[in-house]
Amino acid sequence: MLEAVEKMVKATERPVSGQPNAGLPKDVGDRKIYLASPEYMASYARRMIEAGARFVGGCCGSTPEHIKKIRDYVASGRAAPAECRRLTRAGASAPDITPVPLAEKSHWGRSSRGVSSSRA
Repeated sequence: MLEAVEKMVKATERPVSGQPNAGLPKDVGDRKIYLASPEYMASYARRMIEAGARFVGGCCGSTPEHIKKIRDYVASGRAAPAECRRLTRAGASAPDITPVPLAEKSHWGRSSRGVSSSRA
């Protein structure tokens, strides 16, 4: 998620958010368990803020304790946002980001060509 935030802040003037899972899920018995600690999540929230994210949080596997650690860290003022990165001219692309046409991303993207947006 950190790598994605770093790339996105270079490519847009819009606010960027990062809301990662609490690690990768592991099979424990018949359950999926996310093993990243609240402290680990807070350390990455700090890094995302320093990279330029304006919003941070958590997704799958995040518990109230994870969110509390993130909140405490952000509220402490220790996380300093990076300078706003702006593109030098309208429509410019970040040098290391190449847009991928929708049709090349997925089966759905290929099948959606020519579909009218007036369908409800």
